[in-house]
Amino acid sequence: MYDKSTLDQQAKVLFSTMKKLGKKANFWSLCLYQNNQYTLGQDSISNVFKPDFANNLGMRLTVHSNNGFGIVSSPGFSEDKLKNMFNQAIGLCEITKNMMAFNTDMAPYSTHEGNYRSKHEFEWSPYKTSEQSDLFNEILNSVKNNKYFKSLHLNFQNNDVVYYYMNNKGSFQVNEQFFIETFIEVGVEKKGKNIIRSGKDIVQGESLALNPVKLTKEVSRLYQEGENLLTNQIKYKTKNTTIVLDNDIMGLLLHEVMGHPLEADRILGDERNFAGITWVKPEMFGSFMIGHPSLTVTFDPFDINGSACSPYDQEGFIQKRMNLVENGILKAAIGSALSQYRFKNQINCAKSLRASSWEKVPIDRMGNINIEPGENSMKDIISSIEDGIFLKTPSSWSVSYDRSNVELVAEYGQIIKKGKLIDKYVSHVGFKANAPEIWQNIDKIGDFSTYQVSSEVNCGKGETVDSLNTSHGCPIISFKNVLTFSKL
Repeated sequence: MYDKSTLDQQAKVLFSTMKKLGKKANFWSLCLYQNNQYTLGQDSISNVFKPDFANNLGMRLTVHSNNGFGIVSSPGFSEDKLKNMFNQAIGLCEITKNMMAFNTDMAPYSTHEGNYRSKHEFEWSPYKTSEQSDLFNEILNSVKNNKYFKSLHLNFQNNDVVYYYMNNKGSFQVNEQFFIETFIEVGVEKKGKNIIRSGKDIVQGESLALNPVKLTKEVSRLYQEGENLLTNQIKYKTKNTTIVLDNDIMGLLLHEVMGHPLEADRILGDERNFAGITWVKPEMFGSFMIGHPSLTVTFDPFDINGSACSPYDQEGFIQKRMNLVENGILKAAIGSALSQYRFKNQINCAKSLRASSWEKVPIDRMGNINIEPGENSMKDIISSIEDGIFLKTPSSWSVSYDRSNVELVAEYGQIIKKGKLIDKYVSHVGFKANAPEIWQNIDKIGDFSTYQVSSEVNCGKGETVDSLNTSHGCPIISFKNVLTFSKL
């Protein structure tokens, strides 16, 4: 664990220095960032235990002056570095003077103060190698005697992140975030045919890594699904049919063709990297029927099961739970207070300016984006389908430049006939969809019993690319008349 008292003292000194330096700037904000990262991994083939530790420490300074903008970052904490950073930022303000897409001297700023500490019940650093190895062997023993078992790989990563924020308008915040990433791969084999089933879990709260019983059940489930593919896999033909998406692949669909298109910098035309533009237009907000009337999508920074839980974004603005889509109607974008200002406050923005670290520039990024549960049980959904397919776990995907077209391929699928899941399975079956039509073709939304939070580990955006975690709580959902195909 990090030494919080030492960090507090360093922050106090640096903020005091910045108050003296920053008197000639219209606005400045300083963030101090530290991430202690512990990684533990083991597999049944080499049986090698690989503990790893990394520490990432640095500062980021933003300055607005004379209608110019400057942002500078530096590794480590020191007063001399901070002085150099300020001088560089002032120089950038002179270079960009009167060249910005907005008047920096009129930009909104935070005046909020507060502290946040995420749910944290486990200190990873003292977790002994022998204890972790015992946990792995306990889980391995639960599956290794199964007929088709070949391999097991587990990887855990714990991140302890501390983020201090201060500006010259009275805002001061300390965010402490702790989240654990769990990655699982189970391999099965029959007569030289190999199949991998994978799973992941990334949360700030209760994690699979902390619950051996749940972890064992998850490994057993993945093994059984791998065995299903080995013993009862059929060939799949291209056709239009009803698809039912499990939580993990549903979360990725939400991420790619709802979350990213609603990011305000894309709508404003700023962001064009990584399929960067969007099919969403400013005039759609408030009236456009983006999805089925049963569809409500929320931005929820207080979902403790998500990996992006925090009451503040990285320019100090308070984040609030809000509906992005309400009963199918587009209501709000995902963006910063600055983006809302640039929309002339005609479009509401969920305050979500994010970056993964001190060396990255915070930009409009989704956080915890969820689909609210409906009223249908899993049984209700399956029993209503004459012919269809139930898909789990994305294995590959591609998205068009404006994110209006998507192709998603699943690791695992099970055939639905006459209202029942039958013992016929498919691997690497995908579907193609257009937005917003895919959201308008929703058939049934699962109830809370089908709801689960999944996470995207490396959501990439920006130039240079910045990868960070996002989370998506989704029920199981069915869609009618979707084009499906096999990648095998």
